[in-house]
Amino acid sequence: MLNIYSNGITLGVPPAHTPTPTGKRVASVGWSENSTRNNTVFLYSVDSLSLSGFGYAFTFTLRDLPETPAHWYAIRERFIKRCKRAGLIRYHWVTEWQRRGVPHLHGCLYFPEPLTPPQLKSLKSAWCESVGRYYALQKGQDIKPIDSAVGWLKYLAKHGSRSKNHYQRSSKPAEWVSSGRVWGKGGEWPVRHTQHDLGPLFYAFRRLVRRWRIADSRSPLPIVDANGFKIAAPGDERYLQWFPAGRGAPRNSRRIRQARRCLLCGDRASSSVRGMSEWIPEGLAFQMVDFLENLYL
Repeated sequence: MLNIYSNGITLGVPPAHTPTPTGKRVASVGWSENSTRNNTVFLYSVDSLSLSGFGYAFTFTLRDLPETPAHWYAIRERFIKRCKRAGLIRYHWVTEWQRRGVPHLHGCLYFPEPLTPPQLKSLKSAWCESVGRYYALQKGQDIKPIDSAVGWLKYLAKHGSRSKNHYQRSSKPAEWVSSGRVWGKGGEWPVRHTQHDLGPLFYAFRRLVRRWRIADSRSPLPIVDANGFKIAAPGDERYLQWFPAGRGAPRNSRRIRQARRCLLCGDRASSSVRGMSEWIPEGLAFQMVDFLENLYL
């Protein structure tokens, strides 16, 4: 089954039987494969061209560890309430942990009108006030306008797709029995999603996605700062001055290796049903389906 979203696709074989959950719900113990997948699929589905308002990306930190996930939840809720009083229309956030085991918050905030520098500063103050006795300084917070909605969604998805063994995922405080929710959203988010039963074209489409992934991974990367905000993109005048004709431009060698190996699997049974997930634009995904249908059917 192929799921086509605004910004990406997922491809897989539906299970023959979905077990019905029984018993008491288990407390969340951090990022899991399920929470990672749900967050990424949501980001895939956001129709960035239909987003109203003005978006701002943030990374907020604090010095001291809240005693429990409930205290961390209270901090986040106090901050969101302050933002709503300032006109917040939608938001998305993910929780990660520093190496020292203290949580920090990544996310985006949308307002109906562009914010002035004093208003951006007031959002930092709102966070510091929400943190309270766990201590946060304005200079330790970062918030900037979002230049590209899709680019920011990809950046959030990169955080959201990290392995649960990544230090920002596995450094959940030992004092916390559970982690509480690790991502969330609010407000009206325009989304698009369609499903296609590829039938015999499943394997051909999977190979086509692999070829596209390899080609895309060889593309030059934008220059970004430590928080993922774009400094220069391929095609910009400054970028061309730094890397004439693309020579010496940064490329994601790890992603190239992963793209080449994405369908490798030592187990025949697992290989035959191996799925895929990729940031392929909706229009291109439909073109790929049409190409294969005209070629094989």
